[in-house]
Amino acid sequence: MGTEKNDEDTLNPQTETADVKDNLDEDSSSLDEKGNKSQVNLELLLDMPVDLEIELGRKRVMLEKVLELETGTILTLDKTADDPINLYVNGTLIATGMLITIDEEDTLGFQVTSIVDRNKRIRSLEERY
Repeated sequence: MGTEKNDEDTLNPQTETADVKDNLDEDSSSLDEKGNKSQVNLELLLDMPVDLEIELGRKRVMLEKVLELETGTILTLDKTADDPINLYVNGTLIATGMLITIDEEDTLGFQVTSIVDRNKRIRSLEERY
């Protein structure tokens, strides 16, 4: 985990939004039922809240073990400390990254190291809905 703070470690909402808006023209066309290109106004969606989940790991246990949990219980997860961590947006895997500390107070952060291919994200959404 890195402990250095720099501009790349923190999100800048104005820059992030500007980057998305710059790419809207490229990504906003889609095919309708007849195979014709239609324009979708994605700017209408930019203010929509989404749920971000950062998954450290998973474990499947019997209900009995859950009921036996107490302070100090250690659960072993399916990942090692060096494995990438998954970032989900509304339940869809979007990126992987690593945990970092942001400042002297050890504020926890997430640094994106790779973005899931756009086509894989779309297929994942189609499978869910």
